[in-house]
Amino acid sequence: MSNHLIIGLGGTGGKVLRELRKRIYEEFRSNEPGNGVFIDYVYVDSSPSDLDDRTGWSVLGKSVHLGSAQKVNINGISTSVLGNINMYPGLKGFLNPNDLQMMQQEMGALISAGIGGQRRRLGRTLIANNISDKNNPENFEQVVRSAVGRLQNTSGDQDVTFHICAGLAGGTGSGSIIDVIAQIRTWFPYDYNKIFLYLYIPERTLVSARHDAGFYQANGYAALMELNALSIGKYHPIDICGKTATSTGEIQRLLENQEAFEAAYVYTNVNEQGKVLDLGHELPAAVADFIFHTCIVDEVTNFNIFIYRSFHHNTPEKNHAGEIVRSCKFHSFGITKVEFPETEIREYMTYNYAL
Repeated sequence: MSNHLIIGLGGTGGKVLRELRKRIYEEFRSNEPGNGVFIDYVYVDSSPSDLDDRTGWSVLGKSVHLGSAQKVNINGISTSVLGNINMYPGLKGFLNPNDLQMMQQEMGALISAGIGGQRRRLGRTLIANNISDKNNPENFEQVVRSAVGRLQNTSGDQDVTFHICAGLAGGTGSGSIIDVIAQIRTWFPYDYNKIFLYLYIPERTLVSARHDAGFYQANGYAALMELNALSIGKYHPIDICGKTATSTGEIQRLLENQEAFEAAYVYTNVNEQGKVLDLGHELPAAVADFIFHTCIVDEVTNFNIFIYRSFHHNTPEKNHAGEIVRSCKFHSFGITKVEFPETEIREYMTYNYAL
């Protein structure tokens, strides 16, 4: 028995969920794969139109669109929240006075629209506002806990593997990824649950100039820096729920004694042979196929033993001072591994200098 919760953050994550649902239905003529594998979904977005868009969700004449209980709409934040930030400790913990001034003066239209708008800080504010609102029926925590409960009740197994899909270029996915990881790990301890990330890196050459609102590639860089720091234990995000630590009275920090995630698969729209994949269908379909094989095909055949166990030997890299600086939990699809050959570069420069 195995439980898998697939979480899509933003438009990129939603496209991967769409293609995975279609892939499963094509293979099994059902939304449920069976064979002892249980899957549920949570789609998080700040765009209500994207959440409700059914375009492309049909396969073999059947709609595989998600149900309302599988969606989290983080759209909308009242300007009164920013004006009374002391009443919202979870938001106040990461929004300083400069952030508040910038949001109110420069991002007034985005705040009113309630969308990420390629601003990571705004995307984080939207997910924090949603999680902190316990009266919201579309509260992220409630939706995730309900999905986990459905999986556990159906399978009889308490362990759940979380697969988080997001693009790191926009505001919603890039801005919410850190807190989504931290909150899920707090709600569901590491000992019994694993987290895998599937992260789209902004393309080196923009497919369309319309994609970049001035923060596109910078968002990807910033998100990867935070994820690396999170993985090596140098970054402990605050609890956006606003809970305080009894020892200090300050907003508590999360992930101080737990692994953040098992592995992060990073990918872009160009493969090793230089083929450019379409962002709307081909690329999310490729990611969905990979998840399909690791969650379903490999679970049934037990081929996944090597894939999962290989991660346990990835110790982080250190600098000359012996400080941990780089996580080795970043991977790519297939047999290609993302790495920085620091030792080889240093030896090459040393030998050439000696010669």
